[in-house]
Amino acid sequence: MITMNTMQQILMMYIHEGRSRREIARLTGIHRETVGKYVRQYEERRRQLLAEGNESVDIQALIDALTTAPKYTAGIRPKRKLTEEIVKKIQVHLDENELKRKQGQRKQQKTADQLQHGPSNGAQLGTKTEGSIHKSVV
Repeated sequence: MITMNTMQQILMMYIHEGRSRREIARLTGIHRETVGKYVRQYEERRRQLLAEGNESVDIQALIDALTTAPKYTAGIRPKRKLTEEIVKKIQVHLDENELKRKQGQRKQQKTADQLQHGPSNGAQLGTKTEGSIHKSVV
């Protein structure tokens, strides 16, 4: 994965210095198809701006817009509730796993992913939540 600074360098070499994609790839050590991908993104965004009626496009502002880090809204997710019913279901699965371990069926045990997304489980819990339940139940 390349940094935003490297992406900006690629675009500057392409636009201001007039270098070819192969030459940029050789100079930066980044695969030429990756260089081409970023150049295509730039060209596409520039075409969109021109199609919207912007007669002159500020190239530096366009490069800055393409090389800014994405913003995520991960902090707005609702919290999941852990109910007694879910704790009981997890306990049943843990008991089944213990029995299977005693019978030598290690590969047939339910994984944390199966517990989290299983069809019998109405709510989805994170693996961290399941781990804390496992510790408190066992």
